[in-house]
Amino acid sequence: MADRPRVWVVHWGMPVADSGSMRTLHLLRHFARSAETTLMDIAPEPSSQPVPTGENWRYRHEGRRLPDISSLWRRVAPDRWARARSLIADEYVRAARASGVDLLMFSVWPLVPSPGSRSDHKTPLVVWDGDSFSTYHETRSKARSVRPVLRLHSRWLTARYRNFERRLAEGVDQITLAGPRDVEPLRRISSTPVAWIPNEVEQVRRSPAAMPTYDFGFLGSGWAPNVDGMRWFLRVVWPEVVAARPQATLAVAGNIPVEAAPGVVTLGRVPDKGDFYSSVSGVVVPVDYGSGTQQKLLETAELDLPIYTTGFGKDSTGLAHLVCLRNEDEWVAQLVSHVDGARPTVGRSEIRTAGAGVRDLLGRLP
Repeated sequence: MADRPRVWVVHWGMPVADSGSMRTLHLLRHFARSAETTLMDIAPEPSSQPVPTGENWRYRHEGRRLPDISSLWRRVAPDRWARARSLIADEYVRAARASGVDLLMFSVWPLVPSPGSRSDHKTPLVVWDGDSFSTYHETRSKARSVRPVLRLHSRWLTARYRNFERRLAEGVDQITLAGPRDVEPLRRISSTPVAWIPNEVEQVRRSPAAMPTYDFGFLGSGWAPNVDGMRWFLRVVWPEVVAARPQATLAVAGNIPVEAAPGVVTLGRVPDKGDFYSSVSGVVVPVDYGSGTQQKLLETAELDLPIYTTGFGKDSTGLAHLVCLRNEDEWVAQLVSHVDGARPTVGRSEIRTAGAGVRDLLGRLP
């Protein structure tokens, strides 16, 4: 391996902070510390945003139009969708090989090379990076949703996605995923090496003089995992909490639609997360799937508040400070105790960065 290996990261658009592409931005920064790193932007139009100031990676606009099919066919026949995109991914493998690139990372799903594209060549090392659960495992989680139609639909899709992802994994040398629990589903269905490279977020901090107004708070967008989670919480858990403790209060912030319920206050968008968390004495994250859950929970590591979440939330991040509640009875009992003032001891979590994972990847280069 050369002193400064060459890395291409294939992505859609310019990654920016405070967005779904923030993971790619952090990976670029870590790669650029020890490698000549180029972002290959395959969005049809070049980004209107410049490369952020101080970055030492390069930007190259490729201007691709990815083959697509209807959302129905995408669900019923995912292989057809991926096969059309693999032709573009194969082109990047050949171009990277011809250009002497040492590592080629795809962070557009499911833009993955076909299994035969790499042949017996040792370079480039081809990596598929994802910021969420495998679709197979996420679909299993959705199968527990409170919506019957989604529950039945998800159970039907689970086997199809499992086989689909097994074939996708055969086209790369390495898979990198954002959470420790993300790794296991793919390890069970594929022999391709899978590694955990955690997401990085900016920590939210409360005011030292915080005077909580509400017992609990939830902050989130109108994305499906948040909507499903809060619908279940407000229909199943919250009525039992209020029946036991009528004075209990819950503040909901963000553009998530919620049903009216006793003790629930809807705040809409809030200008400062820190101020919102200063107004609550506990946080609920009753979400069972979705990559944004990890971001939300990682932000809470230094809040010094009890953070109540699901088994998915706890297992997908590995954070020690989270209070894991795995069923309705545990949720109700813990929240009633919280209202009574019997609150769990809040621990501190050690937040891992993506740097070690990136160094491990570069260490695999010949």
